[in-house]
Amino acid sequence: MEEKLKNRGLKVWFDQESQGNLAEDAMRRGIRASKCYLLFLSKTVFEGAVRMELETALQEEKPVLLVHESDPDRFGFDTISNYIKSAPDAAKHLFRETESMPFQRRHY
Repeated sequence: MEEKLKNRGLKVWFDQESQGNLAEDAMRRGIRASKCYLLFLSKTVFEGAVRMELETALQEEKPVLLVHESDPDRFGFDTISNYIKSAPDAAKHLFRETESMPFQRRHY
């Protein structure tokens, strides 16, 4: 996803680019400096640091873009209803207010 966005000329901050564990304050700074927050929905998306990142994006009133795994054969695939169930209460409104875009891979 990051590569696809960069190939389209967008500047992307990706928390996985850092060596080792990224400190929480560095993640918050990255989100605050961003114009929007892209949340890639997968089975375990709301576990761990992503929950804090999403809360930061919501507190900073960043637009949140939802993208979901669309291939049911992929490990991370889950149903939208399960994403909604597992979402933090403060984020459940996102599923009412915006539509999740399917992530589609090109099969060569």
